[in-house]
Amino acid sequence: LEEMQRRGQMLTSYSAQSHYFQNVNGFQNTPLSSDFRDACDLVNKLDIDVAAFTEHNLDLRQPSILSKLQTAAKSILSTNVSLVASDSSIQLATAYKPGGTLMLSTPPFRQRNCGHGADDLGRWSYQTFTARNNRRVTFVTAYQPCKPRSTSPGTITAYNQQQSILIHRNDSVTDPRKAFIRDLRSFLKSIQSHTHSIILSGDFNEVFGDNPAGIPSLCAELQLVDIFRHRHGSDDIATYSRGSTRIDYCLISASIVDSVISCG
Repeated sequence: LEEMQRRGQMLTSYSAQSHYFQNVNGFQNTPLSSDFRDACDLVNKLDIDVAAFTEHNLDLRQPSILSKLQTAAKSILSTNVSLVASDSSIQLATAYKPGGTLMLSTPPFRQRNCGHGADDLGRWSYQTFTARNNRRVTFVTAYQPCKPRSTSPGTITAYNQQQSILIHRNDSVTDPRKAFIRDLRSFLKSIQSHTHSIILSGDFNEVFGDNPAGIPSLCAELQLVDIFRHRHGSDDIATYSRGSTRIDYCLISASIVDSVISCG
């Protein structure tokens, strides 16, 4: 739990709702789902309203695996907890499937949930909530896979899964990272067209500014603000356990920046 608290990122909104994000690098498919239960315990301990995780690395299209997580979340948090997850449509023979995202929202904030969904390539999931004056805020958690340096024949990665699906669809873009930015932009623009504010947290596997056509282009076009940098004036934090750079971000609509109480 201490490691999860150290590596997580917290954002609190004006009305005291709290948001927690972490790349967990895989939940184990054990009989008791012990590490997922640890995550739920942390959410409960810190009184988190919306928790977001990337790289759950599970095939949640297998009903028994999804049911196991739902049972654990309900037993620890609430029978009214909302769990929304994404993974690719690739069918595997085992429970292990690299990538994916997962979101939890807990009562009483969960009662404001007015919509949810997930990307069918496993790249993001989202939940929408009502706010003051009948406004809408959509929380999105996203995972952009890194391009494998080299893989052994038959190795399954999130990147390979997405590339396989793009090729099968005869998509004009078969680079999963380019398709991620293209499709996430389209999805977020559709949300904004319904006047939703956005809170986008994710593991983007990208140092901000290294690729102008990547995350910076999303921020510029959709008026999203890197809230950590805005509040603290620095990028001097490593969010990658085996590196020294920040590749995880919480990007929010400029219209709600002044509603943030704290983040870190």
